Amino acid sequence: MAVSKKPVGSKLGYRILGWCYRVFGYGFVAFWAVFIVLFYFLFKPSVVASSMRFYAALHPEAGRFARWRMAWRQFRSFSTVFMDRFLIENGQADEFELTHDGLETLVGAVEEGRPLVLWMSHLGNWEVAVHCLKRYDVPITLVLARLVDERIEALQKAMLAQRRIKVVLVEEGGELGVVEVIRALRDGELVAVSGDRLYSEQQRSVEVELFGKRCPVPSGPYLLAGLAGAPIVPIFGFRTGKLAYRFVALEPQEVILGKRGEREESIRRQAQACFDRLDPMIRSYPEQWYNFFDYWEA
Repeated sequence: MAVSKKPVGSKLGYRILGWCYRVFGYGFVAFWAVFIVLFYFLFKPSVVASSMRFYAALHPEAGRFARWRMAWRQFRSFSTVFMDRFLIENGQADEFELTHDGLETLVGAVEEGRPLVLWMSHLGNWEVAVHCLKRYDVPITLVLARLVDERIEALQKAMLAQRRIKVVLVEEGGELGVVEVIRALRDGELVAVSGDRLYSEQQRSVEVELFGKRCPVPSGPYLLAGLAGAPIVPIFGFRTGKLAYRFVALEPQEVILGKRGEREESIRRQAQACFDRLDPMIRSYPEQWYNFFDYWEA
């Protein structure tokens, strides 16, 4: 089963970079980020190999050097995510130039009190996507995993809470906080949850196809949406240039669970529909895929 591993980096390293940003500025961190990326690219061969296997699935016709170059671009792109997070954490998020597609769907849902499940992935920068919603006064509840080894993400979650973004944390190996989240949805709120990554082998999952290969993905988002009668809306935050992002919200996807005996198959179909919509987005922004592990089931 393809399960997310310990993230690249460390809590100490993240704090050091944050301190350098505050003292020396964006340009200083951007300069040294190239060398940090080079270090990981040279001394984390298993991570690089996972990236190259992903790009081999995305572009089967590509040779080894082409896949290596794609992986390098992915690592470099990921370094910009960290630099841009520092702006958000230091209250400088208004420096981002934001464009958006589909935002009116979310604004309309808030105004009418209609619940939505916002389906997030590790394609693009989900933190900037959340900031975009906050900038346009779209309140959301974030459902995030509480993982012992995810030290960097623990810092990010604390900072989200400081910015008064409601966060629901769930324990490793546990299911989504169903009662609290369904209550929020039935109150007409927008709930954002990751739908592309498993964090534990105990987590409930279904299988979907991506680029013709099967992979297990969480079933929680679709179960929540079906139980609460809330459509699913995939959202993304794509970096389009220095301090420039494009927020994308796709059309709502209705979720009908059906009878209890048919529920798993219904969830699988809904999950496949989301990944069918994810496919062209990955092809449009391949270097912004930030799952650094073997994504498909062995």
